[in-house]
Amino acid sequence: MNKLIRFKRLPHQKKLLISKKPYVAMICGRGAGKTFSASLLAALRVLKGQRIIVFAQNYKALSENLMYEITKRLDEIVGHEFYKYNRGACKIEVPWSGGVIYGGTYENIDSVRGFTQISILILDEGALSPPNILEVAGPCLRGLPEGQEPQIYFTSTPKGGSWLNLFILDKLAKEPDKIDFIQARTIDNSFISSSEYELMLSSFTNEAVIK
Repeated sequence: MNKLIRFKRLPHQKKLLISKKPYVAMICGRGAGKTFSASLLAALRVLKGQRIIVFAQNYKALSENLMYEITKRLDEIVGHEFYKYNRGACKIEVPWSGGVIYGGTYENIDSVRGFTQISILILDEGALSPPNILEVAGPCLRGLPEGQEPQIYFTSTPKGGSWLNLFILDKLAKEPDKIDFIQARTIDNSFISSSEYELMLSSFTNEAVIK
C-alpha cells in the first residue's frame, strides 16, 4: 500500500467526515468541495469493509464524476491494485476488506431494491433526486453488523422548493439531534484560485444564484 496521505480538508468537509448522526446534509455553493467530501467519505468507509450505495443524477454524472472521484481517493490512499472497479456496472469492490460501493442514478432508483447490509447512503446533488428516493433506498440500510450504525448523507447545491429543503427543515425543527446541517459558500473553498472564483462569479447572471 501507499504511505498514508494527510488530505487537506476544509472545516465544513471535516464536519461531514466526523459526523455520527443518522442524517448529514451538506448544502453548499458550487465548487465548495461537496463531491470531494463524498468521495473521501466513501473511500475511507469502503476500506473499512462497509457496504455503500452512492447516487448521482444520471449515468454520466455517476461514472465520470462521483465514481471517478472515489477511485482517485482510493488511488491516493492505497493504490489501484488494491481494489476492483467495474466501470460499466459502477461498482467498486475491496476484496481484502469486504467493502463494496454500488453506484445508482436518480433515473433508475429501483435498481437498489432488495439490497441489504448497506451502512451508508450518499445522495450527491440530493436536491435533484426524486421525492421517494428514501422510501426506495432507505430500507437497504438494515441487517448491519454489530457496532455499525446506518447513515444517510446529502450533498447538494441549494435548490429552492426542493423536497430536500423541506426534509432538512422538518428534521431541524422536530429532530435536531438526528441531523447535522452543514453549509458553506463557494468562496469558503480556499483551494479555488482567485482567477477561478472570479471567472465562476462572472458567469452567473442570476442574483439569487450568486448569493
